[in-house]
Amino acid sequence: MPTIDVGDPLPDLAVLVENPPGTPVNVGTMVLTVTDPSGVAAIVPNTNTGPGLYRATNPVPATDGGTWLARWVATGANACVKERTYSVGDPVDIDEVRAALKIPQTTATDDVLYGRIAAATAMVERLSGRALRRRTVLDERDGGRYAVALTQVPVDAIVSVTEDGVTLTSDAWTLKRSTGLLYRSTPTSGATWAAGAGNVAVRYTVAGDPVPAHLHDAIIEATRLLIGGYRGSSAQPAAGASPADIERRVELLVGARLPRF
Repeated sequence: MPTIDVGDPLPDLAVLVENPPGTPVNVGTMVLTVTDPSGVAAIVPNTNTGPGLYRATNPVPATDGGTWLARWVATGANACVKERTYSVGDPVDIDEVRAALKIPQTTATDDVLYGRIAAATAMVERLSGRALRRRTVLDERDGGRYAVALTQVPVDAIVSVTEDGVTLTSDAWTLKRSTGLLYRSTPTSGATWAAGAGNVAVRYTVAGDPVPAHLHDAIIEATRLLIGGYRGSSAQPAAGASPADIERRVELLVGARLPRF
């Protein structure tokens, strides 16, 4: 299945419940909870559309890039819990990754790949300082300075800014979009953010950069390392690397971070 883009509905938002012999069975009560990449969870109505088959009643749009979680909890008869993750807005396509790493297409390998691609993308974003997926971010930064540096650029829009728990109006701060620097008042006013640890909370959206070729390749290589090193027609896993080794190797591919405050 191709990459899920931001704004698309989560595909196949359904679950099939079977008893141990493999026969579809209905449950007492089924509750579907969908959690977005920022951790906000919502109960989504679902409908029993056939023996053992439950589907979301209405489409659920993927409003942010990142990992979404659908959790189905059945209580009463045939109680069970089933989960599925969806990776949204990944800058590389799963078909492309399979081809590059010569991994056969199966449901089991795709489930693993979606998770590893999301993890690889997050790693490359962190190491490069670039936002490669459109999503909402919440930063809690220390005050006591002229400007606080947002962790992801390019910034698309500021949703809210609070200082010591008080929401500020838009004339109380100035954003330099290209660097992600958020100034108290204006860059030349001399005003500083109130001193404190994590007391400046900024919720904002990032648009996602066009992905440079070297970062695209870094995501594919990071995915390979995270799944154990598959490469070549035999698709045999190479010797596993430690998390620190993987990060060092990917950092070499990423190069220098964007300059920050």
